Amino acid sequence: MRNVKWGVLGCAAFAKNTAIPAMQRANGVELYGIASRDIAKAEAFAKEFGFTKAYGSYEEMLADPEIEAIYNPLPNGMHPEWTIKTVQAGKHSITEKPFASNVEEMIAVHEVTQKAGVKVMEAFMWRFHPMNLRARQWVQEGAIGKLRLFRTAFTFSITRATNIRLDSALAGGGIMDVGCYCISEARYFMGGEPEEVFARADIDPEYKVDMLASGSLLFPNGTRALFDCGFELPYR
Repeated sequence: MRNVKWGVLGCAAFAKNTAIPAMQRANGVELYGIASRDIAKAEAFAKEFGFTKAYGSYEEMLADPEIEAIYNPLPNGMHPEWTIKTVQAGKHSITEKPFASNVEEMIAVHEVTQKAGVKVMEAFMWRFHPMNLRARQWVQEGAIGKLRLFRTAFTFSITRATNIRLDSALAGGGIMDVGCYCISEARYFMGGEPEEVFARADIDPEYKVDMLASGSLLFPNGTRALFDCGFELPYR
């Protein structure tokens, strides 16, 4: 198996601390390019992690014919734009969650991807963990009986300060940041899409994003999935 030449869009903390070290350990991965709007930062990353090239803009890296696939850890609100640009450059893409902020963005990415004939995936790494694969198998086989209620929660506390999670212009908020895991997990175990969706969120008056949210998804087989997510603990 030959190595695929990967490029990373931006020098995000998650990329530095988690994704890039994992890519270094993965088979078939060549860390070829790292891009930043600050060339000095890109060069520092290249030196630290062994990237072949550093770029002073995202566009410059996408234009490099040597790059075959892109990992996109940019802020939530930038995912659709740069996934589309990656696809239009003829490169495969793994985009951090959430894949898009609304239905219109998702459809736009889907249409461009279908025309380009490349692979695009949302980076929900937990879907590939053996534990989750086995648990889904048990559900599908009926080993635990008929699944009637599925409940998830993903919450943590954050400081009220400058934070992309609190930036409404960058698709911040609890549902976009952590609630998407709960929703994705329900769809993963159900093997389909809900036919009824209800959610309620507490919108912060200062930051205009949801700090706490709860929701209910009803699937065609009658199973209901409930979720809670947000940035404030304990729950009010």
